[in-house]
Amino acid sequence: MTTLAQGASVSLTVTDGGIISVATNGGMGSIIVTPTVGSAESVNFGPLPARQKFGPYSEGATAVLSNQTAVMDYDSTPPQSSVSGAGLPAVTGAIYTKSRLLVFGNSIAAQSGVAFDGVNNAGGSDQRASTATFVAGSVQTIAAAAKIAIRTYTGEVETDVVASTVTASTSIPLVTPTRKMVRASSNGTFTVYTTDQPSNIRQNLGIVSCAMAMLGYQVEIINPSYGYGGATIQQMVADLPNFLRRSRPQYVALHLLENNMTTGESFETVLKPLLHKAVEECLRAGAVPIVYSAVPSTTVNDAPKSAVWDAQSTYINGGGLVARYPLCKTVDVSTPWLDATAPTSRPPVSGVATDGTHPDGNRRFYCAAFTLPTLTAFLPTYIGDRVGAAINANPTLSGSGGGGSGAGFSGSVATSYSVAAAAGVTAVASKNADGSQKIVFSVAGASNISSTDCLLTNANLSMPTNFGPATAIRGWVKLRINSQAAMALIYPQITFSGGEVHSSGQNETNMAADSELIGRIITVDLAAVPVPGGATTASMSLRIRPQTVGSPSGTAMDVDVLEMGIEPASIA
Repeated sequence: MTTLAQGASVSLTVTDGGIISVATNGGMGSIIVTPTVGSAESVNFGPLPARQKFGPYSEGATAVLSNQTAVMDYDSTPPQSSVSGAGLPAVTGAIYTKSRLLVFGNSIAAQSGVAFDGVNNAGGSDQRASTATFVAGSVQTIAAAAKIAIRTYTGEVETDVVASTVTASTSIPLVTPTRKMVRASSNGTFTVYTTDQPSNIRQNLGIVSCAMAMLGYQVEIINPSYGYGGATIQQMVADLPNFLRRSRPQYVALHLLENNMTTGESFETVLKPLLHKAVEECLRAGAVPIVYSAVPSTTVNDAPKSAVWDAQSTYINGGGLVARYPLCKTVDVSTPWLDATAPTSRPPVSGVATDGTHPDGNRRFYCAAFTLPTLTAFLPTYIGDRVGAAINANPTLSGSGGGGSGAGFSGSVATSYSVAAAAGVTAVASKNADGSQKIVFSVAGASNISSTDCLLTNANLSMPTNFGPATAIRGWVKLRINSQAAMALIYPQITFSGGEVHSSGQNETNMAADSELIGRIITVDLAAVPVPGGATTASMSLRIRPQTVGSPSGTAMDVDVLEMGIEPASIA
């Protein structure tokens, strides 16, 4: 390796198929790469000491490497040899590694986290860990030995078995006592299932994850994440060290303060020291803390509460926190959609959060867009062959050998793909000049979110024989919404042959109606999920559905699909 001194720059020539390897040793650096084939890319990286690799560049490249704040070492290597694994296609020189980001915090964090869709409430009271009987919110009839999945207060999923038959009761005996506390209300949901593992583990769409989608998912959101409604900073700081040890993130997105804005606690003497503790725990674990200030809320509704809210915003967004911890990053989500006309309260502007605090589904991308300039200044830009590492057929949707079904379908579909138009749906498929897939969806009459559906599906991936519950995979889709009218949902999902379905953002009402999406290329990642035991196939799909309310007529969408892939993944 060659050392590059602080403040110095160096020009490199990369041979055909070569890569560049860089370690910042705790500081910041940048690289500008001009491939012989393809467009130039400028990347900022650091401050973590982890080594990063750029390339491979099939026809070589030139690069300028700059060291900003540390003693840096680098190397340029010749092409890698072809690699393959059991059941995997050969990939020549493909490098596919990303930094890992843990989403951690309260319900604002949960909107960006990995979630489990249960079907019932846990009941009227919290249930502590080591409880052998789960209390449902409604009367249940469940057979003995039935499989049950329970969402704990952290947002994680525990799987268990019903110990004996339940007949018209709210008490469900478990074979194994719960390992973690289960909270009442929406946090403590459960479902009884018959597949190998429970459906639907989904990647939610919130301020953090929507920003990642707009940035091309250059960092990986860790499954499991952590987020629950009503969490205070005192509760979260107690849980943070354990999550850091388990997940080993490079970055941690922290939403910590919203539920402490109305408690009457002093920011200076109570909340600030706890905020410092959270930052220090992240730094101790080798992760960069990304602290999000508290969002506007109608619960901050008098002068004393507003003073606390103002204090946290000033300290976080005004540079005080970074001055104390230079490696800490801060994101202002306090002021971009604040109604500044309210003198003694801190509510959001009209149309962003109808419940007074949480951004609506159709404003998540709008809110996330405000954070992009801050995030792009320090997040590493991923350069790698994601498509080359895909294990499904035709992730770039090339060719026109596919087909379609439904009376309203017509057009040309990418090879290994199919388009299904439900009754009443007109779905016109065509190929763009760049080879990507276009779908124009429309419904002349009244539409319904449950049945008025258009589904783009990849051919089944035959599961490699060595893939099982110890193996995880992730799906993704890269797309551009050109126009839409009265649309609600556009989300990818992965379906296993055993019946499990896992998706992204399907519960975010009217997400596709967010004007921030129009004309923008986004990449939506699914959560990493374990391959079910006995699963022989998996397939990626993209669903398009209309609004949920009012059975609207004239729903329409024009969308280009650029990539749809399945890749090996990991679960913390």
